[in-house]
Amino acid sequence: MRILRSYILRLHLVPFLLGFGVVTFILEMDVLFDYLDLVVNRGVAPGIVAQLFLLSMGYIVALSLPCSVLVAVLMTFGRLSQDNEITALRAAGVWDALKPRLVYGENIRHALQFIETGAVDAGIVALSVADTPAVRYVPIDPALHAPLNQIAAVVKRSTRPELALAFLQFVNGPEGRPIMKRYGFLLPGDF
Repeated sequence: MRILRSYILRLHLVPFLLGFGVVTFILEMDVLFDYLDLVVNRGVAPGIVAQLFLLSMGYIVALSLPCSVLVAVLMTFGRLSQDNEITALRAAGVWDALKPRLVYGENIRHALQFIETGAVDAGIVALSVADTPAVRYVPIDPALHAPLNQIAAVVKRSTRPELALAFLQFVNGPEGRPIMKRYGFLLPGDF
């Protein structure tokens, strides 16, 4: 359980630090411009202004911390509910333990980057991107989650609709189907 707890805590770390950095930077810039005005226009000694700035850091941090926690939690649960991972984690019986500590990337490639760089010990990504030399993966049992249905279409405003249609025919044809299956996709007629 301790391994799971530390893993989940590490997952929250990146969005928390990003949120903390951004919010702190914004608040510091507001205060910094006010204090620069004291030095430039009012002739206050830079040492005194530097002390004022350092003293204001406590207030800035007190505002930044709750905002960063909110960012981390919103990123985590927004993506969780969107991608059906919650359903899979509940079915596996680990949701209650994971719930307070999960963090998600902004997209699948971002989550894969966390895994490849070692920023996290484990992650949930699409099979189509998990098959890289840096990643060892175990497929999640399809019975634990609803399927993710995707669709391909030719956009009406396309300047070259014939090329887009040819690509879709290739993907769904005898050459493209094995490639799609190798990356975990089921095409019409396969399910």
